[in-house]
Amino acid sequence: MKSINKFIFGSAIFASLGVFQACSDEDNTLAGSDDIYIELANSDIELAYGDTLELSARVSNVSGSTIETPITWSVDDESVAKIVDIVKYERVPSKSRAEGEDSGEGDSSETPETPENPENPENPGDNDEAQKPQYREVITKGITCVQDAQGKSTVVRATLENGRFAVAPVSVVSRRLRDALSVALSYKRSYQRQPNDTVWFNLSSIGLVDECKFDYEITLNDYYPGVNSLGELKEVSDAEKVFTYPNEEKEDNIVIDRKYSRIGVVYTAPRVCGKASCVFTMTNNEGESVSATAPILIYPKVSPGFEYLGVRPLAQEPNPSNPKYTLIAVDMDINSTYEQGVCLGVEGGWDQDIFNAYAAEVNGLFYWDVSGSSVIVDKVFTDFDYESGYVSYIKVRSGIQEGLTVLTFYMPDTTLVCNLSVVNYNLRFPVDRIVTSINGEEVDEVTFTFGQPATMQIGLEPDASFSYHIPEVVSLDPSIITVNERGTEDGLDRTFTLHKPGTTYLDIKALDKTKRVKVTVNDAVSRVALTPTAPQDLLIGESCSLQASVYMAATPNVPVATLPAPIEWHVSQPGIIELVQTGAQGTGANIKALAAGSVEVYATCDGRQSAPVTITVSEISDVVYEGNVEAYINVGETESLIGLLVGDVYTEFPATYNADALDFACTASGVTSSFSYNGTDYDNCQFDVVITKGSDANHFVINGTFTLPNGMKVIVKNVVAEIG
Repeated sequence: MKSINKFIFGSAIFASLGVFQACSDEDNTLAGSDDIYIELANSDIELAYGDTLELSARVSNVSGSTIETPITWSVDDESVAKIVDIVKYERVPSKSRAEGEDSGEGDSSETPETPENPENPENPGDNDEAQKPQYREVITKGITCVQDAQGKSTVVRATLENGRFAVAPVSVVSRRLRDALSVALSYKRSYQRQPNDTVWFNLSSIGLVDECKFDYEITLNDYYPGVNSLGELKEVSDAEKVFTYPNEEKEDNIVIDRKYSRIGVVYTAPRVCGKASCVFTMTNNEGESVSATAPILIYPKVSPGFEYLGVRPLAQEPNPSNPKYTLIAVDMDINSTYEQGVCLGVEGGWDQDIFNAYAAEVNGLFYWDVSGSSVIVDKVFTDFDYESGYVSYIKVRSGIQEGLTVLTFYMPDTTLVCNLSVVNYNLRFPVDRIVTSINGEEVDEVTFTFGQPATMQIGLEPDASFSYHIPEVVSLDPSIITVNERGTEDGLDRTFTLHKPGTTYLDIKALDKTKRVKVTVNDAVSRVALTPTAPQDLLIGESCSLQASVYMAATPNVPVATLPAPIEWHVSQPGIIELVQTGAQGTGANIKALAAGSVEVYATCDGRQSAPVTITVSEISDVVYEGNVEAYINVGETESLIGLLVGDVYTEFPATYNADALDFACTASGVTSSFSYNGTDYDNCQFDVVITKGSDANHFVINGTFTLPNGMKVIVKNVVAEIG
């Protein structure tokens, strides 16, 4: 389209229509000016279908002053072109002063780009309406050509109220294809894991889509076989290398984006690694053609991140506790080596996709670059021991010169940068002394106890040297204490494992400084155990005993013979039992029931407490066996000893049984003997029992009373016993 800055029609141009007469006093009005000039912003206008050109004109007098006056725009032949409204929005200047007050500065109003929705403020949520920018609608005039008007021409007119006008010729032309088509992106990454993809081409004017025909061809130029962790190639068939399209008809795979004036081809890439290209051609009605070629890189979607401070990022999406770093800065010492890894998590984690991603690195789509002279590359290698992907490492070696080297891992859509500084640690970070402390208090000797944390802080002065000279700690007697490996998050803390009581030394070294710390390891009680552990049920007046065993941390499975401290016994509630310690160090306890209730008894030794044993004391109450209770009488060989079992009662007492008469020669009256009740044996029990004949030769009827030493009575009434 041709245009010039302005087109002037002065009095000479208007001579055929009449010349304005000069006024004695020229002013900035249409009627008060000597001569009128109309300046058009556009002249010799060329339009193609789909173009809209904004029109503007300036009216001025001889003095050059602008005359504000309405202008009417028209086209002589509306079958060629027509006048249209162009709607724009311009920001209303905010006022920080009172309405109408002069700010003392020039007009600062600007016309911004048209907002997509001018009714919405730029700062939603801001409650101060005065601070929100406001917009007003501005309508200007433009000219556009009519479809199928190519080759025709007309005239556009700018007419004033007094009838004067200026004109400019308008020609409708076919679009020129030269430079009309270009690639939207420098490359397109694509992969079969995405069902459909689109390669885009920019159009100089979207109107070209109505004037041209389009064609395309996508070709796989380079194929890179997938490579597994063993370096083995994973070939695929030719059929698996083919690009496919969602629609059968070729033109149906072309999409038009009028908003951004671009055109695209929809396709599905093969699930391989390689390079392809899309050649897109457009041809106008005159047979003129133009083509553009868009490169397509084929490899899986990869989520990369630096391995940093010994931590590998997660293979899938990052999270706050495990971020993916793409820019880091690290130091290394002179005369040393350094390894930097990039973790490449592959979407989906399928082996085939991981192999194709690795093929992209093997064939140069991903690669390391080293910029700087302070290091040399030792090797580049790969670690496949990584969830859903692999890790690409570069190992470099420094010399004796300090300096900065940039390690860059390039991917077509991502760049990861590591700024590696080589410094002389010994020179820049000296060690004045080694500082050992516990809980912030500096110490030169320490005592550790089994069962308690064995931790000591080991730092340096100055503090900044610690990161570059981590102190080395060595135990002189590993049978007593060993040094645990230092974790990346441990800071100054060093932890130790205790093996047996004793005394030894820790030797500590950092750079050229050394320190020796005396360490004493003390044994400690690890647990106290009571036997029996089961709950004890007693009647008032009854007794039981408990025994305590002590185990030390150094020998946790064998009770010690000599205790580190006497046993102390504890009763949860007084008055229910009486406890008397026994043994040289109180290892035993005799317990007597005093009153009904329940208590817990536990023992302690050197701060360690046993599990409690529950003792329940019950009131003394008589027990009555009557009626249908199974009972047995065992007659001894000499018939001078009778064994009697009635319910939970078992006792033996002297008596004579006459087998011929089926009777006992005597009964047990006032006999003192042993007695068992409910599993507990009692001595000196009083018996008053009468045994008589029963219903047949083998059955007898028992009546009587058994009295326990604590006064409890077991009463038997008419219980039938069988001779067993």
